[in-house]
Amino acid sequence: MNLSADQLRENFDVLLKVIDAKIASSPHRYIRLVGLHQKWYDRIATAPASTKLSYHNAFPGGYVLHVLNVVKAVGLVADVWKKMSGKELDFTQEEMYFAAVCHDLGKIGTNTEDNYLPCEEQWMLKKGQMYVMNPKIQYMKTAERSLMILQSEGIEMSEKEYLAIKLHDGLYEEANKSYYISYSEDYALKTSLPYILHQADLIASKSEEKR
Repeated sequence: MNLSADQLRENFDVLLKVIDAKIASSPHRYIRLVGLHQKWYDRIATAPASTKLSYHNAFPGGYVLHVLNVVKAVGLVADVWKKMSGKELDFTQEEMYFAAVCHDLGKIGTNTEDNYLPCEEQWMLKKGQMYVMNPKIQYMKTAERSLMILQSEGIEMSEKEYLAIKLHDGLYEEANKSYYISYSEDYALKTSLPYILHQADLIASKSEEKR
């Protein structure tokens, strides 16, 4: 997909509106989160969501579109969770949308380097490999880099937000197994937010693969 500069800006502005509408109860955190996005506008607005055409949104601007799709999906999944369980949600709307907006921040890279670089090898491009990982930056899981970026920018998180971001890849990430598969109530997750964000991310990603 080829997005124009105007489309990139428009999608980015929609993301800022989400932050303004859903994540503004704490002025200190709101200002820092908006500031992060404005500071890294060029990188955030143009970042892909993945490296291969067979994955999802592997094109400039794909990251923002993916985040917006997760924002749409997370509310729907939360509604289903509430209706099916017959219980009130154990997290706030702001916690849910903060986790959705920030779950993939690690894909924008570091202060000085992009996370993804355009692939220049023709044989790889023919196989749909549009981007490669930047060899100049330390390898890190996306969720871990997302949390590191938020920490480095002084953006506070609740425990539930932290866990949702950390665990949003579900059991696709081996390191998450001890959180999702527990044989003792003492070790079980005490919030449903990680489950809901994971499902929203999965739904968004799979729907994007088909486009």
